[in-house]
Amino acid sequence: MSTSGFGHSGPYKAYRSFGPTAAAQSGLSLASGLPGMPPAGWGFSYMDVMGGWMEDSPSSCALLQARKTGQGSYVDLRGHRGREIVAARHVHARISR
Repeated sequence: MSTSGFGHSGPYKAYRSFGPTAAAQSGLSLASGLPGMPPAGWGFSYMDVMGGWMEDSPSSCALLQARKTGQGSYVDLRGHRGREIVAARHVHARISR
């Protein structure tokens, strides 16, 4: 399992990614706050926790495949993509208010 915030290749590969950066890039910061008020941001690094959570599924699939076939897998995960998926529901709710 190899994980980076914005991928190991591509235009954003050198960018650093931690909770607040990931929340802003994914749109989750926009989704925070009370109705009718500007976005408030998050009081903790929610996206740092989500990064590990999103890595669980690909890791589990790779382990199951290894058990079934006897061959390991190399999984390269761009953590930001998973965070976008998690944030999408919140962002949609915010902009449709």
